[in-house]
Amino acid sequence: LPQQIVAPLYPPSTPMSALHSTNERLKRHHRHRRISLLITVSFGAFLLVVVWVDAVKGVRDVYQLQSQQQHVTDGPNDHSDVFRERRDANSIDGVVEILMDLAQKAPSDLWNVFGMDASSSSDHGVDPFQLQALEKGECPWSSTDELPHWLPLRPLNSQSLSETYKSTNQSPDSNGTRRVHKEESAYDPSNHVIVWYEHISKSGGTTFCALAKRNMLPSSVPKYHCMPSKGEKRDGRVGTWGNDELMEYSRSNQHNIVANEWDSFPIDKLQFSGRGDDTADEKDGPRLLFVTTLRDPADRLLSSYTFFAITTKNEQHPEPFGDWVKRLSRGATKLAQYNVGRLNHITWRYSGGELPPLPTKEDEQSKRGREVLKSQFPPPVTDESIWKPLFEQTVRTLSQFDLVLPTEYMTKNEGREALRELLGWEQFDFSQRKRRDSVEGERTTSYALTAGQVKNSNARDYLGEDEYRALWEANWLDNIIVEWSRAVLLTRLHCKKIDGMRQR
Repeated sequence: LPQQIVAPLYPPSTPMSALHSTNERLKRHHRHRRISLLITVSFGAFLLVVVWVDAVKGVRDVYQLQSQQQHVTDGPNDHSDVFRERRDANSIDGVVEILMDLAQKAPSDLWNVFGMDASSSSDHGVDPFQLQALEKGECPWSSTDELPHWLPLRPLNSQSLSETYKSTNQSPDSNGTRRVHKEESAYDPSNHVIVWYEHISKSGGTTFCALAKRNMLPSSVPKYHCMPSKGEKRDGRVGTWGNDELMEYSRSNQHNIVANEWDSFPIDKLQFSGRGDDTADEKDGPRLLFVTTLRDPADRLLSSYTFFAITTKNEQHPEPFGDWVKRLSRGATKLAQYNVGRLNHITWRYSGGELPPLPTKEDEQSKRGREVLKSQFPPPVTDESIWKPLFEQTVRTLSQFDLVLPTEYMTKNEGREALRELLGWEQFDFSQRKRRDSVEGERTTSYALTAGQVKNSNARDYLGEDEYRALWEANWLDNIIVEWSRAVLLTRLHCKKIDGMRQR
């Protein structure tokens, strides 16, 4: 064939050119793969770093929480961060969670947490509520971010209701004459603020009512221990009244205080101040300021025993203390209906009155039940399915009270300041009704008496150490509430500046 025909078919350079072109394509292909792989690896490494950082934070948080819980049990001296890394400080859920952690501990461990061992070098144990500093008048925190999550916000409408009460309350002056704050006007329920005093028997109620009479007009205070009457009954048992009955009473009597002593707290009354659960509507009628006084549970029980079993009966040889508590727990006496001998009375009262007075037989066989059965006192209810929801409700209820006042502060400077701030009360003397404690071992204070002479109601001095510890541990739920209430009161007084910055 002619060369010009053959050449295009078999050019000498064709195989080398094709190979070179193929190699270039392969190089470009590998280069692109390396770039893609590098991008993929870089992105994957970035994701791994993000996941690793989050994991480290999670491990750190878990470690801190475990350290705090171990801290509460074992008791290092620096407690500034105990219980702080919890839920939102504005949430009652956070308060519930912290107190529930304590309640789920064995009472024997709580004994050490609160420093109850008489031989302990520390008066406050692990001091979960920073009471060591607070009782010295110090504020352990310097900003709102540092405030502990066990400190609830002031209740909804508390400040406005307090101002309304103080502006409308007519009180006698120092010589008993009337001091008029405003002209008489037609009854306005929205402008009528009533102090609802939840009176736990033998917890300073007589003293509180005496203070009310010193700071309010006689016509504003029910005559019989601040308890409203009903028909012929001097004590109408206001705790059993429906909301409509309370509204009608406020219209016809216009008292500025009512007291509920013998029945559990009716939680629906929180609605009169726009509180309660999220679906609760504010009730038409008077507005309520909620106040209560709490006493050391063992001391309260002993005081109930000395008053009801000895003083009022004039008994020379009364039945033993433990037998009296057991008899009331079993409902074997008419006095049992007044609930004065209950273990964990505070938890029973503020959870709607649902806590049983005695455990089931199976519950008695629990470790805690067996330990208390060794003593003279009845065992407590330890079934978590029973007490946990009731303890939670107690915390939620008391978090919405305007003032929870421990009895040891009632007539001291702390109590006076709290009552002055909330109610505007200025008179704290009792004239001839005041008695000063002179019994060895009794906490020194001034108070009013219902009947009889001053008795020693210091349960630790009255009982042996083992018996006292058994009674203390049986009341473990109430002991947590009392310690917490002390801390809340003192924090609001001594950390007023920073606490006020975060209120509703």
